[in-house]
Amino acid sequence: MALAEAALRHALPVALALALEACSSGGCSAGPHRHHQHFASAPAPGPLVAPPGWRAATVVDGLIGPTQLQFDDRGRLFVLEGSPAAPHALRVFDPTWHTVLTVPLGQGDESTGLLVVGSGESVFVATRGRVDRLSGFDRNAPSPPEPWIDGLPHGLHTNNGLALGPDGLVYFSVGSTCDFCAQKDPRSAAILRADPKLARPSPEVFARGLRNAYDVAFTPDGVLVATDNSSECDGHGSPADGELSGCRQDEPDRFLLVRQGSDLGWPEAYRGPGRAVQGVLAELPAHGGATGFGLARRCPRELAAYLTLWGTQHGGNERGRRVMRVPLEESTDGGLRAGAPTLWLGPEGLGHPIDVTEGSDGALYVLDFDGRVIRLERTAPCAPESGEAASPRR
Repeated sequence: MALAEAALRHALPVALALALEACSSGGCSAGPHRHHQHFASAPAPGPLVAPPGWRAATVVDGLIGPTQLQFDDRGRLFVLEGSPAAPHALRVFDPTWHTVLTVPLGQGDESTGLLVVGSGESVFVATRGRVDRLSGFDRNAPSPPEPWIDGLPHGLHTNNGLALGPDGLVYFSVGSTCDFCAQKDPRSAAILRADPKLARPSPEVFARGLRNAYDVAFTPDGVLVATDNSSECDGHGSPADGELSGCRQDEPDRFLLVRQGSDLGWPEAYRGPGRAVQGVLAELPAHGGATGFGLARRCPRELAAYLTLWGTQHGGNERGRRVMRVPLEESTDGGLRAGAPTLWLGPEGLGHPIDVTEGSDGALYVLDFDGRVIRLERTAPCAPESGEAASPRR
């Protein structure tokens, strides 16, 4: 679900816009105060237990509603503070975790997509219904945001994550306008792409049938993957009666492989038994709130996706608030195979994890919406290859 969905469900003025798989109508028992407490406490209460063979440390704290993070080619960390409950900003940290730049982005609807090109010569920020471009970070003289794409369809969900494709085009997701209904605009419930060399491009549809893909990324071999949130089946946001006919309850969130021209099936694939969702690499816990993810090779032959589950209340039970690991294997024919998802981090010690990225130092960085960045460094050695001793990648 879109960030604003939690606000509509919980009437919460802070964490509201980021619970992507919020509770169905009448199904919340924890109430808004618990979510407010999560937001207000940074870092999250309780000790964070690192995965076996890893060491964890908080390197940035005191963020306000962060939604995505990315490193540039100079090793600087960019963090987007995009909650609608506070002024938006783009913050840049040097390798010693000191703030070197802060660019105000105004206040309004949620901003949930960030793409940093090169050393920051171009930076794209996705906000509800539009994508803005900034420049000059490579010269430490950033420009104010300028409209790049606007007029995108939005409703219950909106446009989210961005990625630079191997073809040099910018790819981004646009969520559906409702919980479970047909879309009038072909750009809804889809992944679009546009040419960053153009000042005001008209994006084209790359693939469709994704209900609410919060994040997108390319594997080292150029295969596009995305997270997608399944329907709540409660009628919230549907434009007319009868739209929920056949909606399957408790469908899992998914990690998907996305091909050009493909239709991954939403909403028809979710109507009744026997219909298959296309492109499924892995199924994630239902109502977990799949958000951002990062791809990393922790060892030379160990490609994996690290996916954040924001965490929601559904049917009186708390879901998500953890990071899952999905092992991946690229094939010579351009395909991609995935292993079973396993718990990698949390829920103990995490507030609401929302994004993951890999640093140039080989460590993984987890963004917690509660206001911090957690660095995880591998301490266990890689398995030896060809009879030779291997060492951790750093």
